Amino acid sequence: MPAGILPEPLKCWQSASFIPPPSAEGYNDSQVSEIRVIRALTSSGDTLSEISTLLNQSWQYRPSGWELRRQEFIIHLHYGTDETRARYLWELYTSYSPDDILAVAGSACPVAE
Repeated sequence: MPAGILPEPLKCWQSASFIPPPSAEGYNDSQVSEIRVIRALTSSGDTLSEISTLLNQSWQYRPSGWELRRQEFIIHLHYGTDETRARYLWELYTSYSPDDILAVAGSACPVAE
């Protein structure tokens, strides 16, 4: 399994047809390269839907990223229900690397010294 990526995002990326499942021996070099591309895109905050648009219909792609995810989260905090918040957090968990989420959360919430 590629370093820094949990099984859940890999399964979602496979379900979205971004990467094929690994063989019995694991991921080959080509698959690892594809995983790195998807990882780079999710690291910038793009959703799987946005990545699909970028890869398949690039002329329709609109900039998104972590600022948009932050705005969505604020809306869920203010106006959402526990159920919609949980669903949104699950989408984050299954779409992004935990390292990326923590890095973004850490930069948005500086620690007072």
